Amino acid sequence: MSDELHMKRFTKAQLAELNGRMRAWTTLEDFAQMIEEVHAVAGFYAVSQGGLKIWREAWVAISCGQLSHALRVKLGDDPPDFELDYCDHRRQFEIVDVMPAGRKLGQTYDNYAERWNNNASITLERVGGEAEHNALPSDLESQLQAKASKAYNPRPILVADIHHELFPWTDFPVEQRLAGIAAQYLGHFPEVWLRKGAHLLRITPHGATRLASIKPQED
Repeated sequence: MSDELHMKRFTKAQLAELNGRMRAWTTLEDFAQMIEEVHAVAGFYAVSQGGLKIWREAWVAISCGQLSHALRVKLGDDPPDFELDYCDHRRQFEIVDVMPAGRKLGQTYDNYAERWNNNASITLERVGGEAEHNALPSDLESQLQAKASKAYNPRPILVADIHHELFPWTDFPVEQRLAGIAAQYLGHFPEVWLRKGAHLLRITPHGATRLASIKPQED
């Protein structure tokens, strides 16, 4: 396999340089370019390498920034995990991963990278099937409880990043149930955002709103 296609872990020096760049205010376009540059080198290691936790936070940050039409983004000082600039105000965010039981991203993506680098086939894992889907409400609530117990001051917006493969955005009753669970924690956070891939459900004291990207009209 050519060196260009070989997935590589980042060195300590590379991690330090990336950390400094991602913690400075940056336009969404330039921030997205940084994310792509890391992925082009690290591949699956971007998810599994411990030092690249900042890349995973950046991935969530750019998604939230794009969907909520922010102007600039930067990683925070933990807490918060990241901040978004909307020109007339800035907001702080904390991320919590909502994982199905048995899902270990680091171990899984390390294995993917090793197999890729050795020209071996990669079989994407599916964990739990329908049981994973049914466990989502309780998995979400347990993670929200854990974050609420930290009593952040000042209170950030909480982004629950959902890793359940069968999360059905088209299933309105399920969506409403999850929004209802999140709304119970608005005393701890000003807003709770439920994120799954390119989908974002924003829960505020005024209700739930789905945020979506604006696609250019076709000629």
